Amino acid sequence: MNAIKNLLRLAGWSAGVMLCCRSFSALGATSIVTATGSFTFSPATLTINAGDSVTWNGLGLHTATSGTVAGSTETPDGLWNSSANGFTHTFPSAGTFPYYCIPHAVSFGMKGTIIVNAAANVPPTVATTSPANGIAL
Repeated sequence: MNAIKNLLRLAGWSAGVMLCCRSFSALGATSIVTATGSFTFSPATLTINAGDSVTWNGLGLHTATSGTVAGSTETPDGLWNSSANGFTHTFPSAGTFPYYCIPHAVSFGMKGTIIVNAAANVPPTVATTSPANGIAL
């Protein structure tokens, strides 16, 4: 009877470890986009992973505004809008995110795209550290 109780305690403890002690430590990387003097973003298209950040440098009189430009119409989508040098935005989910420079998108075609890949689905791992192997309960 004690062996069954001990086995149930161990099973409950193991389940608790699996459910409660999972941790995800994915540190996002930061990529740099530079607004150039020739009214472009460099790179114009950037591919990153979900959870990564993008920093736009050299903005000066430029912006990095999320949204699209079609012909002479700018359509902001409200996800981000920079107005200062060194603007950073973190992309938590996958998708394609077009952006443009408000004063230069229509006249100079200053626009870019951030492509965000989905985060890898990595299953958690569990290791029993106590009791040590070979020790009976």
